[in-house]
Amino acid sequence: MRKKTNAIIHTGPLSAADYTGKEGYFVNADWHLSAAATDTPLGVISEVWDDESADVAIAGAASGTYLVKLGAAPGSIDTGSILELEAGGTVKLGDGTGTPVARALEPGLAGELIEAVLLHPVPPPSGD
Repeated sequence: MRKKTNAIIHTGPLSAADYTGKEGYFVNADWHLSAAATDTPLGVISEVWDDESADVAIAGAASGTYLVKLGAAPGSIDTGSILELEAGGTVKLGDGTGTPVARALEPGLAGELIEAVLLHPVPPPSGD
């Protein structure tokens, strides 16, 4: 039996994280912002609520498009660019060093929220 029509989860007030101003940031399964570029995030914060909780769109499962936050030096983002995770939950132009998490649907500059399609996150090989 289907439980939801879209893969969006509400963090609830028990997450102990303040999501104020964090729309478009990626979070891990512990509800904290992704700490490393090679993390495997659960999804992206799609909406922040007044009680500091948030809705998270599950990467690779949520339908539709979402806003993702570009980091301080994201590179040249164009429509169609593969976006990789950065430490802190923002994204940058894919170069093979981070986990691919989204595909840009519009160009963007440092610090902007841009529209993107979420990808199933698969970290890059560790090189072992």
